[in-house]
Amino acid sequence: MGKCLITVILFIISYSSGYSQIILEIHELYISNYNLGKNYKPLEEDHWGGPKVGANCILKNMSCDPVQFNPSIDSVELNFRLASKEYSEILTVYFNGGNNNISLKKGESQLFGFSTEILLGTDIYKQDSTDYRDILLQIIPTLKIRYKLNEKEKEIVSNGINSVRLIVSE
Repeated sequence: MGKCLITVILFIISYSSGYSQIILEIHELYISNYNLGKNYKPLEEDHWGGPKVGANCILKNMSCDPVQFNPSIDSVELNFRLASKEYSEILTVYFNGGNNNISLKKGESQLFGFSTEILLGTDIYKQDSTDYRDILLQIIPTLKIRYKLNEKEKEIVSNGINSVRLIVSE
């Protein structure tokens, strides 16, 4: 009975950790339009949806086996929490070298990026507000990227942000 239980546990661990050696890293996070000042008045043709967040992310294959990514059917989500509420957005991402099938061999990595108005479409965004610094300070530590491989029903979740760059609006 003990050997059978150990075998089952090892099988479950090896199955569930199939992509545990694929690392998703938010290399650099860029934030702009976070404080436009009290005198900001958008022009009629301006579209302003609150702060913009963009990132350079890296997928790294640390396993011994090659890994296939298909950006045309895989999905990438941005997730964060604020005041115990979860927020999620499907992102349009851009891979370095195009969004074709990508194969990563052992030790190889692939860069991709995105940009989004992070609060647009949420109950956090207020059209008459121009200062989101306090809210962003609460959101950034909870921010995660989830890369979902549709064919294999697996996902890779980022484990932190290496650096944050604030882009000051003039």
